Amino acid sequence: YAETVGTSECTNCAIGKFLIDSGLYASAHDSESDCRSCELGKYLNTAVGPGICSSCPVGKYSENAGADGCVVCEAGKYSNTEESDGCTACPIGKHLTDNDTDASAHASQFNCAVCKIGKYAFTSGAATCSVFECPSGKYLASVFNNTCTACEAGTYNSAVGYVSAASCKRCGVGKYNNEIGSTTIEACLDCG
Repeated sequence: YAETVGTSECTNCAIGKFLIDSGLYASAHDSESDCRSCELGKYLNTAVGPGICSSCPVGKYSENAGADGCVVCEAGKYSNTEESDGCTACPIGKHLTDNDTDASAHASQFNCAVCKIGKYAFTSGAATCSVFECPSGKYLASVFNNTCTACEAGTYNSAVGYVSAASCKRCGVGKYNNEIGSTTIEACLDCG
């Protein structure tokens, strides 16, 4: 475009912008405002031709108009549609670990993995799972349940971080315990 009369050369549109015609009409090339941008979720694909906007593929997004490329979703997020202007966070309890270079690893909610037992993603959009440790006297019963369950009566558990009811130790022969969630062997009392 050329904004002043008698200019010796035209000014290129800014990166990510283009003119929509082939130069037939001077009125379409007399101001920077004549430069157009690709919409959100698209990018200026100069490899295809001048003024061609292409859709961002799944796993990538473009959150700015006039982008000259699309970005792979961040770890913990995915985009399962073309022309995305943002990515969706994996839900709480799931994570998506990736170095943000492989769009196919961010192309679906099914790329969000459930945290292994004993670990949990406490927020949506987690890149990793954190250790989830139950306090003594309790255990983590299920990978889908981040709630600690108390050891049943007749048992105790003195350590943190157990992940099954089997970690609760039974009181010995001739002993009893009628409290749930006991944390020491001293909770087991003599019968009689």
